[in-house]
Amino acid sequence: MSTPSTDELNAWIFTRLELLGIDISVLPVSGSAPATQNGILSACRSMLTGTIPVVSAYTADVEANPPALYVAPFTQWTSGNTKKGS
Repeated sequence: MSTPSTDELNAWIFTRLELLGIDISVLPVSGSAPATQNGILSACRSMLTGTIPVVSAYTADVEANPPALYVAPFTQWTSGNTKKGS
């Protein structure tokens, strides 16, 4: 799988925002405005290329971190040690 180009990411971002009911085409393309199309696209591309791969690569280790309904009390009862045999 190849990494999408900037143009492909921009097209995806525009489409996704439109599906959410957000129209950034009414904003200036660039300039000194607080929000510009280029600024929003840049922030979205940065999030997509930086955060998503890290999150999608995460795998939970249920032996080291068992699921618990109330995490704070659970860690208090176990002194924060959730490994088996401790």
